[in-house]
Amino acid sequence: MYSFNAVGKKYEMYKENNPLYKRVETIKSSKEKGMHNVVYIVPSYYSQSVRYRAENMVNIITTLPDWNATIFETFNVKITHNCLDYIDVIIFIRTRYDELEEFIYEIKKKKLPAYYDIDDFQFSKDCMSPKEMGNTIADINLQYQKLATLCDGFITTTSFLKTNIENFYRKKTYLIKNFMSYDQECIARRYLEEKCNNLSSEIDDYFCLGYFASKSHFRDLEIISSDVAAFLMRHEKTMLRIIGVEKVPDSLKKEEIKNRVKIFPFMDGNTLMKEFAEIDLNLIPLIMDDYSQARSEIKYFEAAMVGTMSLMSPTDVYCEIISKGNIGRICKDNKWLDSIEEIYEERKGLKRNMPFLFKEAQDGYGADSRKKELEIMLNEVIG
Repeated sequence: MYSFNAVGKKYEMYKENNPLYKRVETIKSSKEKGMHNVVYIVPSYYSQSVRYRAENMVNIITTLPDWNATIFETFNVKITHNCLDYIDVIIFIRTRYDELEEFIYEIKKKKLPAYYDIDDFQFSKDCMSPKEMGNTIADINLQYQKLATLCDGFITTTSFLKTNIENFYRKKTYLIKNFMSYDQECIARRYLEEKCNNLSSEIDDYFCLGYFASKSHFRDLEIISSDVAAFLMRHEKTMLRIIGVEKVPDSLKKEEIKNRVKIFPFMDGNTLMKEFAEIDLNLIPLIMDDYSQARSEIKYFEAAMVGTMSLMSPTDVYCEIISKGNIGRICKDNKWLDSIEEIYEERKGLKRNMPFLFKEAQDGYGADSRKKELEIMLNEVIG
């Protein structure tokens, strides 16, 4: 277990540093310079999807020769509408037809390329499980689908999603995996350096497990709760940190371990990196269904960038990571207790692996890792 002071500034959303007038001026001035403009249309709420699928994309696209990128929220779509003559490509992220009906038809009229970025399996009513088919969720997903159907193609995060989207919509789909921003990479490097500078040869410090998700992933936490509880019961100097999940399974509330199970609310991305840096092992349990197969590697590389290894469910994405020789562990046959015990016995090796984890994550998911793919995609889209 490690403890650090926070490094870097708190995560600031794109809209906080880019007032509307500045965005409009940038679009117009870029066009006057002969550059191409890509505009991302996102919901008003800046989720993790917006950060990785819009903000980080914009961060890299603006470094490409001849390209500028800007983000507009749906409630500012009238302003975006007035800029259409300066825009070359529109990309929608988790936005709805009923909020953008007039806008999408104006785009079609002007024959502007429009693409929909999809990062989870709920891209159509047919892809929703009966349990998830509540009226509100179903209605929202139908609005997503209606807008997506009018787009020229798609962008997505995993090979599994790419195949399913192409089969469902029969349109061109680009695979652009998630990656970190320059700021995230810089912060991660500082945590890693501090972590490596404070290595101890002792192995009797507290060993800290981490489970970081959102409140909707309670069922994933249930998969490992009994095994994690058993591990904590066996080893007194162990802890579990849970971030983002409000409800905790009963097995983790036992009197003998409850003081070693720490629960924290959902955090912004930069703060979360500190939490990843302070744990010894990152747990990524997933129910093995299509929704989990569609999930990307974010939790793996966010941990790896600060030198923390992950123990993961055997989805295609995570199995591919390990098959490439990257440091990590797949939990087979849901034997979480056995897997955690094995890693605990090898815990000295975790410290030696930290610099290698960072290098693997930087090579595969660093800020520049998708630059060429983005450039090729954008140039193809505008023909």
